[in-house]
Amino acid sequence: MQTLTQDIWTHSSETRMGPGVCFPNRMSIIRRPDGGIVVHAPNAMDTALLAEIQALGTVTDIIAPNLMHHLHAASAKAHFPQATLWGPPGLKEKEGLAIDKELRAGEHIPGLQCIPLPSGPKLGEHVFLHAASGTLVLCDLIFNMRSPNGWAMPMILKMVGCHECASTSKSLKWVFVKDDFPAFVQSVKALEELEFSRIIVNHGEVIEDGAKAAFKQATAWLHA
Repeated sequence: MQTLTQDIWTHSSETRMGPGVCFPNRMSIIRRPDGGIVVHAPNAMDTALLAEIQALGTVTDIIAPNLMHHLHAASAKAHFPQATLWGPPGLKEKEGLAIDKELRAGEHIPGLQCIPLPSGPKLGEHVFLHAASGTLVLCDLIFNMRSPNGWAMPMILKMVGCHECASTSKSLKWVFVKDDFPAFVQSVKALEELEFSRIIVNHGEVIEDGAKAAFKQATAWLHA
């Protein structure tokens, strides 16, 4: 695991989706003010990784942050049965996943502000702010894949508009939010006003320097 602050860690893995296509995935582990451990967008966990997480404290919450990032949520719940499994509205119906609580505006996970983004019935994106460290935790809103692994990845990232820069993918722009576009624009603009200096993305590298500027650049298409 990579240590970002005294209360935030991340773990990176890769998903191979075909010849030359390898997507990085980043799990975030966050310590709540009461000492509980939150696992956001869980990766597959082997014995060594489980031991690292368990050494941090008791896992109290597991978050599937949207309708597409739930692959390892059930196995994480099996590893940590005492934890509350959170997921977006519609995930239980879509995947039959035994969600304990639905992610909604105003739901309380100590130390984390949950911010739903209007992103249609196919994505259900939820953003989280860890105000104590000024960290914005995203899932698919922004990609930041600077060193993609796989011979086909540069071409694919160019096609979706995310090559060599922090950017919102064209699939998000054109597919997932088309029915909720005005509300989505307003919600993303509201994120710009939050106090943060670091961005954790699920696909790509953590943005530590110039996070505000990087966020505005990645979502500049909204202002066009």
